Amino acid sequence: ARIFENFGEIFPVVHNTYMIIWSEQGTVGLLLFLAMHVSVFRIAVKNLDYRVLNDKIYMLSLSAACGVLGIMLDGFSSFFVKVHQFGRVFWIILGLIVAAHYWNLANARLRRTAPATGPDAGPEPVPGQEPAQV
Repeated sequence: ARIFENFGEIFPVVHNTYMIIWSEQGTVGLLLFLAMHVSVFRIAVKNLDYRVLNDKIYMLSLSAACGVLGIMLDGFSSFFVKVHQFGRVFWIILGLIVAAHYWNLANARLRRTAPATGPDAGPEPVPGQEPAQV
């Protein structure tokens, strides 16, 4: 009775997410589903290049990339697209990856245009004075 509460009267007979997508959506649907997974995973890997911007965003990107990889591998032996709780987690992880990507892009652009600070930046200019030529 619990199975019918979770899945309804039509219980998936294939315990493979990709086979379910292929049988319900066809070859085009499967290719689009796989392309979405590959593109999001590529974005997650690109996010790892921005470690110098923020360690927290880097750790979020790393954990989200591992989560997507885990969900993709789990799709070979389960049907997470039919279970609403797991589907929500999947879309939340994808949203975090894309949000971190846009944050990284925006802040990388700002850091390139911001004046240099830190020990290598040299002395701060005095207001009203011309900066020293090096």
